[in-house]
Amino acid sequence: MNVACIVLGSGSNTRFSKHKSKIFYKIKGHSLIEFSLKSIVKFISKDCLYITIPKKITKKEECILLKYTNNQLILGGNNRQQSLLNALKSIDTAKYKYLMIHDAARPNVSLTLIHKLIRTIKTNKYDAVVPALQITDTLKRNGISVDRNKYKATQTPQLFKIVDFIKYALKSKSIVTDDVQLIESKKNKKIKYIDGNYEN
Repeated sequence: MNVACIVLGSGSNTRFSKHKSKIFYKIKGHSLIEFSLKSIVKFISKDCLYITIPKKITKKEECILLKYTNNQLILGGNNRQQSLLNALKSIDTAKYKYLMIHDAARPNVSLTLIHKLIRTIKTNKYDAVVPALQITDTLKRNGISVDRNKYKATQTPQLFKIVDFIKYALKSKSIVTDDVQLIESKKNKKIKYIDGNYEN
């Protein structure tokens, strides 16, 4: 399969713990990151999987991650976008047609969603396929309610045609919080939003 996958496991933990990366907290005997990795490797081979890691990581934690990838672990940056750029520079784009990006902090990604993303991007109709959810909470701007039906919350994994995505990502001067932001303003780029999953 000509899909590369980056799993971003180098988050800053600003809302979790200063002492331990949240992706290595155990749930039912497995690290949080393992739940998403186990789903992803059902579709993506270990040769095509790239994982970014936090600066503070133990040998034991490295060994956990190396069960799922045959590539060298990639040191993350000071923010999510820098971690993504570090990973992109490690990928031989000539080997792949598509790129999947997933946040390790989302452990409940379903096999159904991954399959649908890959199936949709391979129709060759779109430059990106992104899972998104309808907003259910009331939204306000400057204290005034806005029409929530005009908004969606995007999720990962997101899937892209790799060559164009990397070109725009490496050139971007903006700080983005969502990968598809890097191409959504580009002319003639077709983005398909599919139903996400509230458990993801």
